[in-house]
Amino acid sequence: MHPSYGAGHATVAGACVTILKAFFDEDACLVRRADGSVKAVSPGDVLPTDQKVAFVPNADGSGLDDRAGAYGDFLRVGDELNKLAANISIARNMAGVHYYSDYIDSLRMGEEIAIGILQEQSIMYPKDPFQVSLTSFDGKRVIIGDGEVQCLDPKTNHDYEHLDNKSLIALLGHYKKQADGYEVDSKDQKSVA
Repeated sequence: MHPSYGAGHATVAGACVTILKAFFDEDACLVRRADGSVKAVSPGDVLPTDQKVAFVPNADGSGLDDRAGAYGDFLRVGDELNKLAANISIARNMAGVHYYSDYIDSLRMGEEIAIGILQEQSIMYPKDPFQVSLTSFDGKRVIIGDGEVQCLDPKTNHDYEHLDNKSLIALLGHYKKQADGYEVDSKDQKSVA
């Protein structure tokens, strides 16, 4: 047994998947068109002739077998990205390197880091409107734009968590005061030469 720490693989997976969900249509469905091509299309653009797409590795791992009939609905890009992050994270648990709580908390930590990066980017582009939205790992709808982050309840669209620039600066100021306090404490200690 070893102590529990945040999982690096899970944190990176959470951050990367969050960025991808912000820039791609999470609701896009994977379909096979009548001409055989595979595309990601918006749910409203699914044609009656479109077929579901799902693949699994064949027995020797040399190719993919089509298993579209095994699924009830079209696969969505957002769901597949969440599954990718989970698989990367859970593999570290199975390897015995981390615990289940590390997986969950690290995915969320990576998500928060990515949301912070997107929030910062929305401030850095004042002339171009920058707004992205994504679904968090907890199912919240997150909207980022003009330096603000809104988290909406998926059932009511009620904004129950709103962090604007003023709140962010106040929070950073609180941490700066704590850090300044630590610096004062370190100055009081005499260094040994």
